[in-house]
Amino acid sequence: MPLDLARTRIDFDVRVPMHDGVTLSADVYRPAAAGPYPVLLYRTPYNKNDSDIPPVATYFAGRGFVVVYVDVRGCGDSDGVFVPYRSDGRDGFDAVEGCAAQHRPVEHVKRLPPGARHPPGDRVERVPEV
Repeated sequence: MPLDLARTRIDFDVRVPMHDGVTLSADVYRPAAAGPYPVLLYRTPYNKNDSDIPPVATYFAGRGFVVVYVDVRGCGDSDGVFVPYRSDGRDGFDAVEGCAAQHRPVEHVKRLPPGARHPPGDRVERVPEV
């Protein structure tokens, strides 16, 4: 899949604040044209700088989506200490709310239900309401 950079704007290492003051690192791929767009949020413990991510992200950004890749707490370029599953629920909620505030009105954010299809090897969990 070729990089679609002509129609894509990329912001690297955007800091996403969490409820406890820790900041997570996100790379944001968006259409070059201004406008409200739906957001695809991907949180990973495997490092958002993986070489497979830019072609996929630019593909979707070039087709009208904002794509946000976030290193989870304590992984990649994010702050904090990584403890598997401990902060996933609250940090996931904070990341979704941050995307909603920056890119779309909150009522347009859709959360994946339990058991939804997701990339192989990755875990999707329901984001709890707080």
